[in-house]
This record gives sequence, structure tokens and C-alpha cells, in this order.
Amino acid sequence: MYFGKPIWTHENHAVELITNKFIRQKCAYIHRNPVRAGWVNNTPDWEYSSASNYEGEYVLIEVSLLDAMYEW
Repeated sequence: MYFGKPIWTHENHAVELITNKFIRQKCAYIHRNPVRAGWVNNTPDWEYSSASNYEGEYVLIEVSLLDAMYEW
């Protein structure tokens, strides 16, 4: 039997994206995940992230930017 730390934790909580500031914070958090994991040095360097779209760099997939959809 294994009594160590669980491999998967159930820490996902649904939150309502109420304000533009809150939406920007969550978007930035998601963009920083590959950097925190040590996979890349900068957020746009992760090719599967929309961070490069926001930085105006080469993009693998075009996305609709939140700036175009919301008034910041």
C-alpha cells in the first residue's frame, strides 16, 4: 500500500470571472505556468500558450485576444 502524498489533488475550484482585472490576473497566471514549471524562461516561449499572441511574437495558433473583446 502507498501512503505517500497523492499524485492528483482535487484543488480545482470554479470561479466566476467577474471583473476585467480578475480576468487579466487569471490569464497572466495561466501564461506563467510553463515558466514556474521550468519548461521555458519567458511566457511567450511556450509555443502552445496564447502569451505569444499578447506579446506580438510568432504564434502557432491565432487566437482572439481578450483586449479586443473587453475594455481593459
